This record gives sequence, structure tokens and C-alpha cells, in this order.
Amino acid sequence: MENVELDNLGILRQTKVPHELDWMTDDEKRFMLVLLDAGEFGLLKRQVLKELKTQPDLAMRLSAHGLADWGTDRHGKESFFALSNKGEEVAGMLLRIARNASHASIRELKAQDAAEVHNG
Repeated sequence: MENVELDNLGILRQTKVPHELDWMTDDEKRFMLVLLDAGEFGLLKRQVLKELKTQPDLAMRLSAHGLADWGTDRHGKESFFALSNKGEEVAGMLLRIARNASHASIRELKAQDAAEVHNG
């Protein structure tokens, strides 16, 4: 997802994120949702490395907070990056907050439209 899409969903402008997640940047929120969408086995290493070209600390910060970690193949080599159980909970919470913010924005727009028609 691009930051524009996240902003449209309300993820980047919502204000109800718990204080313990204040450290997360917009890119980290976006990447968490990408990992959530990727499922149990997350993203392949090459996909993550592509993200790390623009955000070198992204994987390290999510790992340090226990939200995601590298998984290994049968030879013990890092092969994918996926959310931990805690990361799945946090990403799910971000998604719920965004949906609520998005619904609130739609209600506000409808109210503004109704007011314009009434005043109109």
C-alpha cells in the first residue's frame, strides 16, 4: 500500500493509536500492513531487501520491538520476514483504527454535503 492509500484509509491521520506505538513511522505502519496482507510466511527476503533500500532500519526496528522477525529455510538461511503474534495484533489494531477513522470521515463528508444542500 502506498502512503496515499493509507492516508485515504485514515491510518496516517488517525489519532487513536495507543501511546506505546507512538514510535512507529508512517512507513513502519504501512510495512506492518503489507506484512499482515502477506500472511503467515510474510515477504520473501528479496522483497524486504527492496524495502530496506529506502528505509534501512525498517526491519531492525520492527524486530527490536518484537513485531516481526526473519524466518529461515530448511538450510537455516534467512528467507522471509513475517509478523510475530504480537505484530499481527498490532497490525490488526491499526487496520481497525483506520477503518473507524475512515467511516468517521465518510460521515463527516455526508454531513457537510447535507449542510451545503440545506444552505444552498
